[in-house]
Amino acid sequence: MDRKLPPGVESVDPFNFGIESSILMIVLAVNVLWYWIKFIVKSKGYPMDLFWGHYRDLRYMHEIIANETSAEKAKKYKALLYSLYFCFGGFILVFFI
Repeated sequence: MDRKLPPGVESVDPFNFGIESSILMIVLAVNVLWYWIKFIVKSKGYPMDLFWGHYRDLRYMHEIIANETSAEKAKKYKALLYSLYFCFGGFILVFFI
């Protein structure tokens, strides 16, 4: 079966397509995790802005974890924060390959 390619495209490089798809998926995951953290920060009474202060929200998240009385919630918050760090590191790794 012969695939039809858009005009001006001679072939599709599967490696580059895979890298581009990976970058897109990681960026989406980072955004979801980051905004999830933002809404947790807001629910705990800290100031939050949807478009500014992302790194400030991370500092607040660390404070929330340190002040959390429930060990179970603190563990979930840590997992969320470490997931964000892992995805962000993965983005840097994949982006610069």
